[in-house]
Amino acid sequence: MHLEDDYAEILAGAQAVKESLTGAARGAERAKTALPAAWWAEPTVDFTDKLLRPGRFLDRWLRPLGMRLDINADWQLEIPDMPETREMTQRLRHKTPAERLRRTVSMLEQRSRDIQQAEEELRLDEERRVADKEFPGTRGRSAPQPLPDDERQRRQEVLAGLRKVQGAALANLGTIQRRPDEHDELVRSRRARIVAALLSEDWCGEPYRPFALVAAALWRRVPPQTPKDLVRPPEEIAATLSAWRWNVAPKSVPTVRKRVGPVGPEGAISRRL
Repeated sequence: MHLEDDYAEILAGAQAVKESLTGAARGAERAKTALPAAWWAEPTVDFTDKLLRPGRFLDRWLRPLGMRLDINADWQLEIPDMPETREMTQRLRHKTPAERLRRTVSMLEQRSRDIQQAEEELRLDEERRVADKEFPGTRGRSAPQPLPDDERQRRQEVLAGLRKVQGAALANLGTIQRRPDEHDELVRSRRARIVAALLSEDWCGEPYRPFALVAAALWRRVPPQTPKDLVRPPEEIAATLSAWRWNVAPKSVPTVRKRVGPVGPEGAISRRL
C-alpha cells in the first residue's frame, strides 16, 4: 500500500464526517437547540473505527508498530461456519459480522416459512386426491385440481432438500440469534468508554491513542468549540494523516501521491501526540 491508497481511503471517510456534521449543525440551528455534549466525539469515533478495521489505514500503520488496537467488537464477532453464514459473508462483505448474522437468522426464518407453505400445499393436494378417489367426477373445472404426479414428486423432493438443509442450520440457530445481542451491549459500552475518554481528554492509554491521533487531524483544536473547527477541505485531513504515516510534510502530499513505491519510512505515532 502506498501514500496514494492511504490518501484515497482517508478522504472518503473525511468527506462523510463533513456531510454528517453539516447536517447535524443545520438541524440544530433550525430547531434552535444546542448540539449535544458529544457532538464532535461521536463522529471522531466513527471515523477512527472505519480506519481501524482489519486491513484499513490505521490497522496497516499502527499494528506493525506493536500498538494494541481497540477494534470495534462488531468486527471481531465469531461466526459459526455454515453454508448460510458463508453466503452472507460473500454477499454482505461491507456489513459487520453482527449484521450478517442477523441476515442469516432472517434467511433461516424465511426458509421455515417456505417449508411450512410447501407442507401445506402438499397436504391440500393429498386431500384433493383422496376426495377424487372417494367421489370421482364431482370436482368442477374451476375448482383447484390435484397436482400432476411429476409436479408432486418434484415438490416433495424440493421439500425434502429444504428440510435437510434447515435441520443442519437450526443446530446453530440459538448461537447466531444470541451473539449479535450480546455484542450489541459490548459495542455500546466500548463506544461510551471511548467517547468519555475523548470528552475528558483522558486519551493517554494505548487503546485511545488512535482516536486522539485522528482527532488531532480532524479538528483545528481539541476539543473543538463549534462544527466550524472541523478541518476543511476534507483533502487536508487526508493529506495530514497520510503524511504522518509516511513522514512527509502534509503540504507535499499532492506532489508525492502518485509515486510508484512507498515514499519513506513509516512514522511512529508517539511523534504525533
